[in-house]
Amino acid sequence: MASAALTLISRAELTSINEPEYGRRALVIDGMTIELGDTGLRDLTGLLQNVKSGKLYFRRIGYEAQFWADNIVKEVAGNTSIVPGTASLATAATSVTTWEAVGGTGLARLGISSAGNVVLNGEPGTYSGGLKVLTAAAWWNSARPLPGVAYGQPVGV
Repeated sequence: MASAALTLISRAELTSINEPEYGRRALVIDGMTIELGDTGLRDLTGLLQNVKSGKLYFRRIGYEAQFWADNIVKEVAGNTSIVPGTASLATAATSVTTWEAVGGTGLARLGISSAGNVVLNGEPGTYSGGLKVLTAAAWWNSARPLPGVAYGQPVGV
């Protein structure tokens, strides 16, 4: 005999979403979506601007967007957009600016500017470090493909 203190969910509607080409996995329970997605590591180096050399990687797991700069060589002082127009990668609330200190030959911070750009702010030098931000931005789809290339994959001919 069942106790009155127990609640049994007998007919919850459960479906799943699996879109590996866009790095998205989710469960839908009675119309509520729970994102489980992981884009895998993406190489954004081909999108770098205003720096001499280095690498930039991106990964999104659920609602967390992660950036890693690896030996980015910055030649000018100040606020330098190294990947313009990346608001969709990091945050739907582009009025929020997030910064993390990065290590290197000078003092600098890696951040997301109020315009949604990945920015390296500081002295000229070589820098490595990471940045993590929470995002409410939508997952990618066929109309808006993932940026960069999957890490370890050939760029093309």
